[in-house]
Amino acid sequence: MDIILLCGDLNTGKTTTMNLVYSDLITKGATVVVPKVTVGGNPLDFECVLIYKGKLVAIFSMGDYLHECWSAAIKYAYCDKLILAYSNKFERNLATVVGNCQNHVVVTKLSGNAAMNNPNDAAIIVAHI
Repeated sequence: MDIILLCGDLNTGKTTTMNLVYSDLITKGATVVVPKVTVGGNPLDFECVLIYKGKLVAIFSMGDYLHECWSAAIKYAYCDKLILAYSNKFERNLATVVGNCQNHVVVTKLSGNAAMNNPNDAAIIVAHI
């Protein structure tokens, strides 16, 4: 499994960006395998599994808790790709989450103008699938 990490500080739009990634993949023809369901206390956080361009892609947006990130990496190990929101507060523990994957990409969440940055960050993630 390859992991695409969207890393950023708390409240920088990681979850919003992950929702944009989901919408973009659906618009581009992704098929839902496991429906999008809410996880955690934020009603915008979700997880799901899609098929996109022949690849099984899991998305997990609740990245503010290290144990949840680690659990998602285990839960979705059967997928080709895991797109995972990941809080910068865990940077030194990155190996815990990506330790067994063959490849991982870190997309650093841009701060500032969310209206511009969230779609740009989403496009970068989709390009890595």
